[in-house]
Amino acid sequence: MASMRGKVVVVTGASTGIGQAAAEAFAREGATVVLAARSEGRLERIAADIENAGGRAVPVAVDVTDRSAVFEKMNEVAASQGSIDVLVNNAGIGLLSPVDGMDPEELKRIFEVNFFGLIWCTQAVLPHMIRQQSGRIVNISSVAGKRALPHISAYCASKFAVQAFSDSLRMEVAEHGITVTVLCPPRVDTTFHDTPLMRQKGQRMSAPSISAEYV
Repeated sequence: MASMRGKVVVVTGASTGIGQAAAEAFAREGATVVLAARSEGRLERIAADIENAGGRAVPVAVDVTDRSAVFEKMNEVAASQGSIDVLVNNAGIGLLSPVDGMDPEELKRIFEVNFFGLIWCTQAVLPHMIRQQSGRIVNISSVAGKRALPHISAYCASKFAVQAFSDSLRMEVAEHGITVTVLCPPRVDTTFHDTPLMRQKGQRMSAPSISAEYV
C-alpha cells in the first residue's frame, strides 16, 4: 500500500467485514479513517479501538440510501478534515431468492443500498476531489458483478450495474487526477451472508470463502 499518512479515507459499510478490515488497515498506514455506517454504537467502538492502537478514526452514522444525509455528512467531513482523498464504497446487502419468489421491497432495497447508495456517496465526494485535482474511489463489487449466478439475480444485477457505473465514471474523472478501482472478491467470510435478505427457506449460499482482511 502506498503511503497513506495524512490522507483522509472514507469507508462505507465500516461497521463489519470488509469495511471494518479496510478501515483498520488504512489506519495502520497512517490515514485518518472516516467510518461510515448506520450502526453508531458499533462505529464508536471500532473508532475507539483504532484510536487506542495509535490511529485516527472518525465515526459517522449515516444511511447511504439517504442522499441528503450523505451529502451533509461528507461536506462536514471535508470541512473538518480538510480533504477527502479516498472513498471506499463498501456498503452492500444481498438477497438469496429465485426470481419467481423475489420480494419486491427486498429487490428495491438491494438497488437502493448496492447501487444508488454507492452513487450518492460518489456524488457527495466528487466536488471535493475535483477541487483538489486528486482522489481515489474504490468500489467493492463481487465476482457476481462479472459472472451471473442462480438464485442471486438481484444481487448480480446490482453489482453488474456497479461495474458499468465505475467504468463510465473512470473515463469522466481521469482528467481531474481521480482514479476509480473496482474490487471483485469471491465469497467473503463476513456477517453479510447472515442477514435475513441472504436467507430463503433456511438456505445459505455454499461456496469457498476468504477473509475480509485478505480483501
